[in-house]
Amino acid sequence: MPLENGYIKLHRKILNWRWYKKPSTKQLFIHLLLIANIDDRDFENITVHRGECVSSIRGLACDTGLTEREVRTALKHLKETQEVTQTAYPKFSVFTVNNYELYQAETQTMTSNRHTDDTQVTSKRHHNKKDNKDKNDKKDNNIESNPAPLMKSFGEYNHVKLTEEQYNKLVAEYGKNIIAECIRKVDEYCQQHGKTYKDYNLTIRKWIAKDTQNKASPMSAEDYTSGLIEGVDYI
Repeated sequence: MPLENGYIKLHRKILNWRWYKKPSTKQLFIHLLLIANIDDRDFENITVHRGECVSSIRGLACDTGLTEREVRTALKHLKETQEVTQTAYPKFSVFTVNNYELYQAETQTMTSNRHTDDTQVTSKRHHNKKDNKDKNDKKDNNIESNPAPLMKSFGEYNHVKLTEEQYNKLVAEYGKNIIAECIRKVDEYCQQHGKTYKDYNLTIRKWIAKDTQNKASPMSAEDYTSGLIEGVDYI
């Protein structure tokens, strides 16, 4: 992982740290925290563990802007308080931040948990998008497989709207002549009064029912409509 990725935890307790007012020691310690491995890695013929880093006195001086003497003094301080240890090799040294786990464990856990949470949220969004797409596809398929029935216009003024199935059922139940007369009355009434109905099939059935109940006194188109509107809104 490139060193510019991620972050470290730096607790406010460092304000009370013994070396806080020693600029060189503080700077070097924070630098070692920043460059320490976050997992084990092989380097040449050794394994550099989590919390360790490979460098040298000269390398640390170059990276921090300190002099080599300042680096040596800072390391002496950090070794005295057992915050850092140094293992020397012929061409380099391995510097270990002794309490790295104590300093950084919570941060790493938080980072891991955040990554997990972000992954779960991303996954959930992905599934939600997929579910919505499936629902829309299903809806489109239903529309295609179950198209709205085709309405036909009846009457001289084409106000009465019925499907072919509705018309055939009405004719089968009441006879062609009765349906033709009822369609004529409804159509003329709509033309005269600017009236429209949501369900002409139901309207015609209601008109016929009223007519049947009042055979002794045949109803006009307005009488039919008055009986229909009372208590029920068909508009």
